[in-house]
Amino acid sequence: MMVSATETLPVTLTARTYSFGIVPQHKATDLAARWVPLLQHLSTRTGLHIEFRTARDIPTFERQLAAGEHDFAYMNPFQYVLFQQKSGYRALVRQRTHGLRGIVVVRADSSYRTLQDLEGQALAFPAPSAFAASIVTRAQLRAEGIRITPSFVVSHDSVYYGVVNRLFAGGGGAPETLDRLAPAMRAQLRVLWTSTEYTPHVFAAHARVPASVAEILRQALIETSHDPRGKRLLAAAGFRELTAASDKEYESVRKLVPDIRATLCAATEPTERPGTWLCPDTFAGTPGF
Repeated sequence: MMVSATETLPVTLTARTYSFGIVPQHKATDLAARWVPLLQHLSTRTGLHIEFRTARDIPTFERQLAAGEHDFAYMNPFQYVLFQQKSGYRALVRQRTHGLRGIVVVRADSSYRTLQDLEGQALAFPAPSAFAASIVTRAQLRAEGIRITPSFVVSHDSVYYGVVNRLFAGGGGAPETLDRLAPAMRAQLRVLWTSTEYTPHVFAAHARVPASVAEILRQALIETSHDPRGKRLLAAAGFRELTAASDKEYESVRKLVPDIRATLCAATEPTERPGTWLCPDTFAGTPGF
């Protein structure tokens, strides 16, 4: 039975501030504009003090997750299965009907028509461990025997800007982040390849967060999907309806970890920044993870 989001919590739980870390798929200013109003709405609804946090790039965000810095976090499915094990994050909610796909984009006016056309080209990716935009797309390129020169450029937005400005032949991204671009920029990009669908990003709570607090936030997120103002705030952050998530829903991603290690971590692709591979055994710079 769910705990009501309006239930009175002990003062010791409502007086403290809970950090909410957001994976930096976009610039920090853009993330704040989209997320802060939603988190303020959730604070009002639950009586909890919830504070927006992010990081300058995805590797930094992952180091934060590895250290358990965030009480709550929004992360990709690969990050979740790793940090659920290492740091004790537990799934709260996810989008109800929206799966996660990786895409490869090129300039709309380019001559590239298949992934094979990208042989030997420089491609941009947000970070080595960005699940849809990097892990899935690079695994497909390797499966097809396509050699590329990867560069990791901090965020999805940076990938798209780099491709539009001809710094890269193409890049990895996701439909959601592509569709949030300004129309003029979006029109300059074309999707060359789309992956199969995976379980989407997850809202998660760290193990130190009391179960009663985590459950109140879970219900508030779900209920926000059903009130007019909440729907607008969710839409601004890039969401539709949210539903309860469970750890077992991410088992399909968890089963991919050995393949990710074999196909990506043992890869010999040239890179502009040697040593930036983020693999399960050296994840976020932590030996043995």
